[in-house]
Amino acid sequence: MTAVVYTPPPPVPTPNPTPAPPPPSCDAALPSGSATIFQPTQAPVGADTNRYDGGTKLVLATVLTTTTAVDISAVRFFKAASEGTTSHTAVIWEGGVRVASVAFVEPCAGPKWVTVPLSFRLLAGKTYTIAIDFLIYYAKTDGWYTTQPTAVGPFTGLRSVYGLTPGQLPTGEKAGNNAAATYWIDGEWRAGCMASSPV
Repeated sequence: MTAVVYTPPPPVPTPNPTPAPPPPSCDAALPSGSATIFQPTQAPVGADTNRYDGGTKLVLATVLTTTTAVDISAVRFFKAASEGTTSHTAVIWEGGVRVASVAFVEPCAGPKWVTVPLSFRLLAGKTYTIAIDFLIYYAKTDGWYTTQPTAVGPFTGLRSVYGLTPGQLPTGEKAGNNAAATYWIDGEWRAGCMASSPV
C-alpha cells in the first residue's frame, strides 16, 4: 500500500492594512491650482467669543454648489484659540445622503486654518454640505452671506447651517442678528485630484 502524504494548503496571505489618512495640517498654504471659498488670508474676528455648552458636539457646516464637476482634496475650517485638541468628524453630504467622511484629531493651536485631507468628486448642479463637529468653541461671522462675495470660480457658498446631533445632516439656520452667518468651513479643490473616500 502506498502511503498518502498530506500536503497542507498554502497559507492565506494577510491583506495589507488600509493606510491611515494623512494627518491634518495647520495654516498650510494652498497648493498651486487649488481654490477655496474663504481665502487663507481671511479670518474671523473674535472667534473665541462663540461658545457652545449643549453637552454634545455641535455640528457646523457650509452649503455650496458648483457649476462644473470638480475634485475636492481636503476640507478646511478656522479653529478658535480656545478650542483644544479634540477629535472631529468631517462629513460631505449630497442632498441628504452622506457621501464621504473622515474622523481626525487635529494638533493645531488656534487661531488658524486647519486643513484635513478628504477626497471626493463634486458634480455640477448638485448641492453639497460640508460639515464638521465641534466641542465648545467655534468661529462665526454674522451677516457674511449678505455682505461678502462667496463665489470663487465655479464654486458658490450658499449659506451656513448647524445641527445638534452628530451624524445627521445639519439644517438649522440662525435668525435675527445671526442671520446669514458663516462658520468658516470650506473645501479645497484641485484639478486632476480624484480619489475615493470611506463613508
